Amino acid sequence: MVREMVEIAREYDLFIVADEIYSNMVYQGREYAPLSDLIGDVPALSLKGISKEMPWPGSRCGWMEVYNQQKKPMFRRYVKSIIDAKMLEVCSTTLRR
Repeated sequence: MVREMVEIAREYDLFIVADEIYSNMVYQGREYAPLSDLIGDVPALSLKGISKEMPWPGSRCGWMEVYNQQKKPMFRRYVKSIIDAKMLEVCSTTLRR
C-alpha cells in the first residue's frame, strides 16, 4: 500500500507526510518497510520517535526525517518553515548536513 501511495505522489507531484511513530511495533511475524526504503525520489517527511515503544510514561522523544528536499524548492521552504517554528517553540537542536 505504501508503494502505491509513493507512485500517486510521484504522478501528481505531491510530497508525503508519514507518521512512523509505531514503526517498530509489529506483530505476528510481519515485517515493516520504512518509507525511506520505498520513497525513491519523492519528497517526504517521516515523523518518528521512541516515546511509543519504550516504557517511558509521559515522555516525548521524537524527530522528523526529511527525504529529497532538494528536489522541490516549495517543499524545501515548507520544511524550513516547520523547523523554524519548532525552534521558536521548544528551542530544539537539529542535525544539519
